[in-house]
Amino acid sequence: MSAGYALSYWLTFACAYLDNRDATWRVPIALQIIFALPAIAMLFVLPESPRWLILTGREKEALATIAVLNDDDPDSFEVKEEFLQIKDAILVMAHGSSASMFSNRDRRGFHRVVLAYMIQVFQQGTGINLVLQYLSWIFFTRMGFSGWLSRLLASCSATTYFLASFVTVVGIDRFWGRRSLLMFGASGMSGCMILITITQYLWQIHEINAGRVASTVFLFAFSIFFAIGWQGMAWLYQVEIVPLRIRGPANALSTKGNWIFNFMYVGHISGLHTLTSSQNCLHHSHRVHEYRIPHVDHLRMHQYRYRPSHLLLLPRDRVPYIGRS
Repeated sequence: MSAGYALSYWLTFACAYLDNRDATWRVPIALQIIFALPAIAMLFVLPESPRWLILTGREKEALATIAVLNDDDPDSFEVKEEFLQIKDAILVMAHGSSASMFSNRDRRGFHRVVLAYMIQVFQQGTGINLVLQYLSWIFFTRMGFSGWLSRLLASCSATTYFLASFVTVVGIDRFWGRRSLLMFGASGMSGCMILITITQYLWQIHEINAGRVASTVFLFAFSIFFAIGWQGMAWLYQVEIVPLRIRGPANALSTKGNWIFNFMYVGHISGLHTLTSSQNCLHHSHRVHEYRIPHVDHLRMHQYRYRPSHLLLLPRDRVPYIGRS
């Protein structure tokens, strides 16, 4: 996922230099077909899940599938041992039910489900998707960087985010536990947001350029702390904290919480912010002569990299002239 973020930002950065204005956003979207077509083709040769085959009583097919995956004979000891392990896990899960997720009578199942659910909710509550998906927008509108530099910084930040993900992969089982990484990431992200608030005050109110530079650094650091402490940890922790008998429905419920709050934060909150900023711009339209914006008849937006909607989130005293950058 983090590699996809980095790749998408670099593709957007490259396509911004296309002369065709529509191609600047159509090409990055169309390039996703390169990854979609092989995935679709692979489905025709993808082996069926051995667990599902055993669950539906097709044990011979499950044994043959495990043998193919292991590149071994179906009668080998390793294949049969893996088959029995999967079957034992299914028998344990058969004793549970979706209703038992909401009861604490047996091994505090409900308590564990709440932990799994809330860790996913808190992952989205960090605001990481707002930061990542609107990174170039933040650099352009809040930091006051040019369009070219905003896209470059966003691409570099996404790449840093991708590289920081390997820190957890290497050390999660060798050096650190689950809780220590979660606390490390949460503390780091919290500190970064506090410092960004202070540095943005220095930049937006007092126009101290060092505040803008510091805000950029802490945005980079924010994504690094998330990549190390929370990116994969929320998904791993929810699996390990829930007992096997209710693991399936509990993981489905916690994953649902992740995507619900993802939609709430990215869709509704960012949309509300845009609407509020639009109303502010309309309310202060009598001051439009103070803005360095040419008359709409002379704007010729097809010659520029940005659209009028980019003005919505700009501070009222920092609306720049829109042009090639």
